[in-house]
Amino acid sequence: MMRSRGPMRRPGSRVTAIRAAVALWLLAAGGAPGLAQSPVPAVVESFRASIPKLMAGKRIPGLAVAVTTDRELLWAEGFGVTAEGGSVPVTPETRFSAQSMSKNFTAAAVLAAVRDGLVGLDVPITAYLPDFAVRSRFEDRPERKMTLRLLLSHRAGFTHEAPDGNNYDPGTGSFEGHVRSISRTWLRFPVGERYSYSNLGIDLAGYVLQVRSGLPFAEYVRRKVLAPAGLAAASFDIEDIRRDARRAVGHDPGRPSVAVEVPMLAAGGLYAGASELARWVRMHLNEGRVGDAAALPEALLAEMSSIAFAGPRQTHGYGLGLAVSRHGGAVLLNHGGGGYGFLTYMGWLPELEIGVVVLTNSSGHDIQTSLPLEILDRFVEAGAGAKPLPPAPAAAPLPPEVLVPGADQRRLAGRYLYGRGGYMLVERRDGRIGAGSGQEFRPARFVSRDEASIESAGVPYFYRFVRGADGSPRRIVRAYDGENLDYNDGPDDPPGPARPEWERFAGRYEYRAYGRPAGVVNVSLENGWLWLNRLTKLAEHLPGLFFTPNGEALDFTGEVPTWRNIRLERPPAGDARPVPSPS
Repeated sequence: MMRSRGPMRRPGSRVTAIRAAVALWLLAAGGAPGLAQSPVPAVVESFRASIPKLMAGKRIPGLAVAVTTDRELLWAEGFGVTAEGGSVPVTPETRFSAQSMSKNFTAAAVLAAVRDGLVGLDVPITAYLPDFAVRSRFEDRPERKMTLRLLLSHRAGFTHEAPDGNNYDPGTGSFEGHVRSISRTWLRFPVGERYSYSNLGIDLAGYVLQVRSGLPFAEYVRRKVLAPAGLAAASFDIEDIRRDARRAVGHDPGRPSVAVEVPMLAAGGLYAGASELARWVRMHLNEGRVGDAAALPEALLAEMSSIAFAGPRQTHGYGLGLAVSRHGGAVLLNHGGGGYGFLTYMGWLPELEIGVVVLTNSSGHDIQTSLPLEILDRFVEAGAGAKPLPPAPAAAPLPPEVLVPGADQRRLAGRYLYGRGGYMLVERRDGRIGAGSGQEFRPARFVSRDEASIESAGVPYFYRFVRGADGSPRRIVRAYDGENLDYNDGPDDPPGPARPEWERFAGRYEYRAYGRPAGVVNVSLENGWLWLNRLTKLAEHLPGLFFTPNGEALDFTGEVPTWRNIRLERPPAGDARPVPSPS
């Protein structure tokens, strides 16, 4: 993404004056005379008053925040303590687990390797990992089609968890062992077909760097990414992190302790402080430059911040290790992270040349995105951005409506599953189909045989219906962000084969996280089909191996059954202990 910078840097401009006032105010630690006319200090004081109250209400032990422009750090501050009940205060330098924000750094490391000629974005990864293989229902040797570009954009078809070193049972396994276990997983989708968020592709990309460079992944990223960007304390090195007595400790409701080691190293292993992450955001705002040096080539950074394989009408999506969306009328580049007792976020508005970082050492709250965006908005309103946040663009006129025969519409009715949980119910009422929920019904307005808009809160959202060769529904693609919803079941579906051998799979199963009960899976036989939690229809691929319509595997073929590669166990007979419902 290219942008013009000249007119935003006029000496003596209002923005420059505000930035200078903010810098002086920060250096004065809260009160040089004559700065009252700048609204930015008042914004900071407002958050200084509100954030501790918010933390108390959400039971967040510690929080760090930083706001930066493309030229300077505007605000960086720590709140609370590094561990619940502890006395070590959080500072802007306190290292938090960045979790999935790490993916942006791994992507940057891959781009640095592309710059150096070590790897290519569009070369099959089997050129670098000739022994790697993965299981697929769709094609033979799918790994031969996988590239680093597909891995970094979550389009290789992977599920989210590997059998070894996952979010439910991190254990003490190594990064290398975790990556090796990816070969025991089944792909959810054909390689390249769609976006499907997954740790596994990012970890595999990081492992490619380790193999090609001959350096441990953590050391390669330190040399090629962190050090050139001026991030001296940020680290993927677990031994370095373990030695840091002042690092933030993760807190997860219901768990007495949370593991420090993150086996998904490339996907979630970075520890960093708010001030250093603000420096990273500033590098992005300066199109890859740190001072007079280029930490990353501008052209490669532009690929990172562009939606990969964008579809028609798509405005939100994922680039290479980076989410791309809109905030008001401006582009918002961002990445969040969550797990192991942390929730984190970094985001920036490149057109306004301002960004924010918020780190918390708790995963039991809902302010991960709302607080950072509120902070951004307030700073922009105070004049800290290069220009005001533009209004959201007016909706384009809708294309003319097209008449689709009722019988053709009727076939599309049914329940469609989102990729990461939940479903959309498409119903038929009064000869039309639409999105239904109880008494609410939002009719579909077709603009072609396979594309329709459905209003939500007065805004039309476009959906594309993908059918099989016989016209039966396969999935829906939501246009604005490319989300795929897979057909699960409908009112006209025939009964299943009701195979007697399926009866032994029916029952209640538990899964655990860190050795503690975390959820249940119920398998039942209804209308001739096996169902998961009485919601998701299962299809048998091999004896004892079932898949949901959105590609997740329920596997009874091994000694221990698994769901999405997470181990399951049957409670003892008569055990009716309450267990949290699965997400």
